[in-house]
Amino acid sequence: MNNEKNTQSAPSEQRQSGTSARSLKLGGYSLIMTAVVIGAAILINLIVNRLPTKFTKLDNSQVGLYSISEQSEEIARSISEDVTIYMIAEQGSEDTTIEELVGRYTGLNSKIKFRLIDPALYPSFVSNYTSAQLSGSSLIVESEKRAQIIDYNDIFVTEYSINEQTGQVQSNSSFAGEARVTSALQYVTTDDIPRVYVLNGHGEQEIPETMKNYLRDDNFDLRDLSLLTVDAVPADADCVMIFAPEYDINADEAEMLINYLKTGGSVVVITGFGDSTVFANLSSVGEYYGITPDWGLVVEGSSDHYYTYPYFLLPHIGTHAITESMETAVRYVMLPYAMGLKKAETAPRATVKLTDLLYTSNSAYSKHGEIESVEKADGDGAGPFTIAMAAEEGNAKLVWFTSPYIIDEQIDQYVAGGNSSYFLSTMGWIGGKSDSISIATKKMQVQALTLTESEANIWTVVLIGVVPLVTIVIGGSIWYKRRKS
Repeated sequence: MNNEKNTQSAPSEQRQSGTSARSLKLGGYSLIMTAVVIGAAILINLIVNRLPTKFTKLDNSQVGLYSISEQSEEIARSISEDVTIYMIAEQGSEDTTIEELVGRYTGLNSKIKFRLIDPALYPSFVSNYTSAQLSGSSLIVESEKRAQIIDYNDIFVTEYSINEQTGQVQSNSSFAGEARVTSALQYVTTDDIPRVYVLNGHGEQEIPETMKNYLRDDNFDLRDLSLLTVDAVPADADCVMIFAPEYDINADEAEMLINYLKTGGSVVVITGFGDSTVFANLSSVGEYYGITPDWGLVVEGSSDHYYTYPYFLLPHIGTHAITESMETAVRYVMLPYAMGLKKAETAPRATVKLTDLLYTSNSAYSKHGEIESVEKADGDGAGPFTIAMAAEEGNAKLVWFTSPYIIDEQIDQYVAGGNSSYFLSTMGWIGGKSDSISIATKKMQVQALTLTESEANIWTVVLIGVVPLVTIVIGGSIWYKRRKS
C-alpha cells in the first residue's frame, strides 16, 4: 500500500515541480516585460520632454494664447547668442499659459533657455535688475548685451473705459504675451533701436497707451521734444512724430523740421480736418515736398468705401514698401473724420517721390467751414483724395496721415487690427528697421466683423429676403411632392 501511495505521489510531485518551473519562468518573463515597458515609457517620456512644446502641447485656448506667429518664429530662430528667460514665481504657482508660451520659443532655438526663479529661494535676484516689485509670473529676458523686464500685468492687460451712452464702466482684456516676449528677445539681441521724438507744445493729443506699447514692443525709443527750447532737431533723432496738434507750429519750428528733413531725417505727421489758415506753418512742411493739404472733412460718395457713416472711410490701400513688409495682408484700414491731401501741380524737385498710401474713390468730396449736412453740395471740393501720403527724397522720409484715428484702439478693433498693423509697418519703414515687429495683442473678446455699407446692404437682402424665400420654396416643393404621392 505504501508503495502504491509512493508511486501515485511521484507523478503528482513531478507535475507540481513542472508547474512551479513554468510559473517561475512565466514570472521571470513577466518581470522582464514589465521592466522593458517601464524602461520604454521612461525613454519615450524623456524623448517627448526634449521635443518642442508646439509638438507636445496643443493650443486649445479660444484665442490662441500661447501660439506664436511666423514672424515670432523667424525672430526666435535667428537669435545667435545665449538668451535666458527667467520667470519670477513661487514653485507650483507659476502661470502655465506664460510658461507654455515661453516653451514655444525655447523649442525653436537651443540658444533660448528658460529658468524658474523662486523669490523665496533667491530673494535678491530681482534687485539685480530693478527696484520695483514685480508681480508673480513676471519675466526677465537677458542676454550679454542687456536685459528687459516684462511684468505679468503687461502680459495680461485689462483696460477700463466709460460707455458714453450708458455711463457704465467697460473692461477690455487682452493677452500680449507673444508681442512682449518677441519684442524682448529682439531688444536684448539687437543693435537697432530707433529713437522717435514726439513733438509737444501745441496742444497735441496724447498717443494712446496701446499704441505706445506697440511701438515699445517694436523697440522704438519714445521721447518728448519741444522745438521751442532748442535750436534744431536733436542729432540722435531717427524720427519726429507730430500727433494731432491743436495749434500750428511757428515758422522757426517749421524751418527746423525742413532742415532736419534736408539732412535725411524722417517725420510722421498725423492731423485731422480743420482750418487751413490755422495750420499754415505745418502745411509748409508738406508743401516743401509738393504735398498740398486740403483741411476740409472728406466724405465718401461710394458705399463700397465707408463703414456706416460716409465719413468713416475705408480707403484703397496703395502699393508701397510699407505693405510689402507686412506679415499678413490688411483688408481694411479705417480713417474717420479725415482731411485730404493733394499732389502739387508742379513737383518742387525732380528728386522728390510721392506715393499715395491710402486714397478715396473718385466719388469722394470735401466739406469746409460749418458742416450742417454731409450731403454733397455746390462748392464742395472734388475727389479723389489721398488720406495718407509718403514723400521720399534721398534718405529723407515724410509720411502724412490725415486722421488721428489711425492709432485709435476702438477703430482698430473694427478692422481686426488693420490700422495698427499698417501704422507699425509704416514706423518700421520710417525707422529703417529690417525686422520690424507688428504683433497685435490678442483680444479676449470677440472681434467685430467689418463690412462696407454696400456689403451690409447685400447681406441684409440675403438674410431677410433671399434665405426665407428659398426656405419657403424648398418647403413648398417638398410638401407638394408628398401630397401628390
